[in-house]
Amino acid sequence: MLRPIELTFGMCTHTHTHTRDPRNVEKSWASALRVASAFPTISEQAVCVISGILSLRVLAEERQILCLRKSSSALSAEELREEEQQNSICRRQLQWDAAKKGRGTHRVIPQIDVWLNRNHSEVNYYLTQML
Repeated sequence: MLRPIELTFGMCTHTHTHTRDPRNVEKSWASALRVASAFPTISEQAVCVISGILSLRVLAEERQILCLRKSSSALSAEELREEEQQNSICRRQLQWDAAKKGRGTHRVIPQIDVWLNRNHSEVNYYLTQML
């Protein structure tokens, strides 16, 4: 799963500013378009699922929860991160199921975790066009 580091830096303390700034959302969407080799007419939800990039809002929530849990948890930082990544994928799955756009892609990729953990082929232009 790809995580745009430059967009998520400082999200522990500034979550609300990162997710509301349209430039950051545009950067996230543009990077997902490049990874998937998609046209700009594709919906944000579909291109994020195809490229394996979590939306900026989900990443911001993950970072904020991680910062809060680090001080109060007995788990190691690595275990916390893995657990929170799974929670983020579950949150993204709920958004994907409720999304009104990208329903054709949803029929082909109903479960995000199965798509992210696949062991075959990378995403390219032809696969994106098929989806």
